[in-house]
Amino acid sequence: MALALYDRVQQTGTANTTISFTLSGTVTGFQSFSVIGNTNTTYYAATDASGNWEVGLGTYLTIGPTLTRTTIYSSSNSNTAVTFSGAVNVFVTYPAGYSVVSGNNYGTSGQVLTSGGTGVAPTWTTASGGSAATPTALGTVYGATDSATPYKTFLGYQAGNSTTGVSSTSIGYQAGYTATTATLNVYLGYKAGYLNTKSANVFVGANAGASSTGGSYGSATGIGYNALAANTGDGNTAVGSNVMETASYGNNNTAVGNYAMQYSANGNNNAVFGYQSGYSLTTGSTNALFGYTAGSNITTGTNNICIGNVNASSSTVSNETTIGNSSTTAARIFGTVALQNGGFTELVYAVTGTTPALSPTNGGIQTWTLSGSSTPTAGTWAAGTSMTLQITASTNTVTWTSVAVSWVGGTAPTLSTTGITVIELWKVGSTVYGALVGSI
Repeated sequence: MALALYDRVQQTGTANTTISFTLSGTVTGFQSFSVIGNTNTTYYAATDASGNWEVGLGTYLTIGPTLTRTTIYSSSNSNTAVTFSGAVNVFVTYPAGYSVVSGNNYGTSGQVLTSGGTGVAPTWTTASGGSAATPTALGTVYGATDSATPYKTFLGYQAGNSTTGVSSTSIGYQAGYTATTATLNVYLGYKAGYLNTKSANVFVGANAGASSTGGSYGSATGIGYNALAANTGDGNTAVGSNVMETASYGNNNTAVGNYAMQYSANGNNNAVFGYQSGYSLTTGSTNALFGYTAGSNITTGTNNICIGNVNASSSTVSNETTIGNSSTTAARIFGTVALQNGGFTELVYAVTGTTPALSPTNGGIQTWTLSGSSTPTAGTWAAGTSMTLQITASTNTVTWTSVAVSWVGGTAPTLSTTGITVIELWKVGSTVYGALVGSI
């Protein structure tokens, strides 16, 4: 349902008590109400031969056709619905109380149209030179724009209140409120960029960049509630709620995802993506964190990579790469893998008990000091996995039947009673194979 107005629309008809008009007759030189469109509304006036009259908002229906008297604006019956007598003449009008023109006065350049209230013609007033410190009122809206240098645009109460810099746009309650000489900024939202003093920033969202004073040059982008709210660094990009909320002095960071790098301080050049990823980063720099809560425990560590829902090994660790978490059961990498600076570091795991479940997932190197004659079981084995097992047996023995090892040479090795027996176990297809490496 929409408001429709057309020229030269008039018909005759009869009133259905005070509810509607049935439109049955045409008037020479005029269109019928059918141009209004079914269920659309229009402004109407109605008169009869007795001098009764009524002005209001009506709803047109093709059934009948009828015009429902939806709202009565004024009438000969004390501004209430009239009981018409006989034939009624109904036509489209434009009620004076709802007019938004002021005679033939179209204003001049730099003026704005100010409402005078219901039934009072609006007037043209001169905008205050582009300054929102004393904004021009348009009802309850405050705004101004410049058609020449410094090309500023403000919309909202006290938006850009103290701005003197060029080419800035402030939209929202107190957006860019004290942004003095800062230039080329865009503020959109409640108190966005409220205290900003640097240039070339974009702050979108309630309190985005609200206390941001920038660093040497600014060029920050904060999108989301409280994004970069306390930013004092340069070149930071934050997307999401509370992202880099306390980013003081850190530069050239990128954080995407609610609460990502929320408590950042002096860290630089971090790339963080995911909910609460890098959540606790303070002075840590050059970290790359990807995934839900990835690296959320890192505070001062630098040059780390975390991929997945995983933390680093400590809050201060540096130069570490972590992929996956304790729930990860397999990793697939296609292509050639080149390792530098140390290669792989195997996880060493200590097996205990006399009936342990042997699983390569516990570590590539496992040690087992027998506390008695033992019968291990097969734990989690995937085809292609392996483990090196060092057994300190003394006089104890191991029965391998529960693991179902297929031994190289056909029989299980005899364990050293004076040293350490080294055994390699690996799985191909559905079979676990074993071989004696030797004794040390």
